[in-house]
Amino acid sequence: MPVFWTPRFKRDWKKLPSLKSEKTKRAVILLEENRMHPSLRLKRLHRLPGYWELRVTDNWRIILTIERDAYTFVTIGAHNIVDKG
Repeated sequence: MPVFWTPRFKRDWKKLPSLKSEKTKRAVILLEENRMHPSLRLKRLHRLPGYWELRVTDNWRIILTIERDAYTFVTIGAHNIVDKG
């Protein structure tokens, strides 16, 4: 499935340290290969209907939407990113 980035995600991506950037790239590759890969811990966000959380590291997440034919990355950041909106 294709991956699209929102303008907010692009801004957040540019701010990533290089190590986080590399780990994020690996997580995206895993998502494209098998969205149910256990290390991604992909789950619905009950507090934000229609949004999902993808685990990059223990404390780093991508918030995304999943449509039938595409992933849209909304933002990326520390685990508490959902609380920040």
